[in-house]
Amino acid sequence: GVLKRLDASLIGGGGYEKLVETNVTSAVASVTLDGYFSSTYDIYRVYFFNVVPVSDNVQFKFRFVSGGSVVTSSDYKYLVEGGYASGSSVTIDTASASGATSANISRHGIDNQDVSAGGNGYYDIFNPLSTDHQKYAGGRSWDSLNDNSYIASHINTAKYEANTNALSGVNFFFQSGNIATGTFVLYGLKK
Repeated sequence: GVLKRLDASLIGGGGYEKLVETNVTSAVASVTLDGYFSSTYDIYRVYFFNVVPVSDNVQFKFRFVSGGSVVTSSDYKYLVEGGYASGSSVTIDTASASGATSANISRHGIDNQDVSAGGNGYYDIFNPLSTDHQKYAGGRSWDSLNDNSYIASHINTAKYEANTNALSGVNFFFQSGNIATGTFVLYGLKK
């Protein structure tokens, strides 16, 4: 499709190939995309859109999956730069942690109204099957903060520091409560 042609023309490689799509239509605790990493790709991208929390004002988060199990150990380091605005007033701030049990994608809490479209963005995963390096991921996200009168933008980076083992997937969730609705699409970038 258009996305594949656009990415191939920008990057110059074989382009992104769609691996799996998950549509949340009733509340779930998290979304796990596992078992899709292969030697065909070194870089992956997850697009997520209209990801609405059941609870209002909760942060959107990320974890890796290893051997089919979500990694919840205190071995994540993350940095999130965020900004939000209502009218002409803009607030910029950051958050970071070391020794965390997950990584933040959003800096601020997300509105739980369907009309505000929830969280939207992408997250890149770099070389998850490597056994030589610690794992990094990062991306961009946009949402309406915890009030539909705002707009928020985030740049985020995550690092898993426990070991250099190969990882098998990714997991997305809110800091509390379930995911009410949303779409998650995993792509692999052809070498």
